Amino acid sequence: MLEKSYGLKNYPKKGDSFSSYKLTNDSTLKVTYYFPEWTTKVNQVAKDTIFPKYFKKYK
Repeated sequence: MLEKSYGLKNYPKKGDSFSSYKLTNDSTLKVTYYFPEWTTKVNQVAKDTIFPKYFKKYK
């Protein structure tokens, strides 16, 4: 599933940088994906959030 292009010209290939993370507060990371159209498409096909926009720490 993660090796498909889904018909997009811009999709991640082996060795590509994929994302960056920014600490927004003491318990939240914001993710910036370098292939946003592709990650959106994967989430749609999976009918799930494989690639979230935020990671939160829960106590």
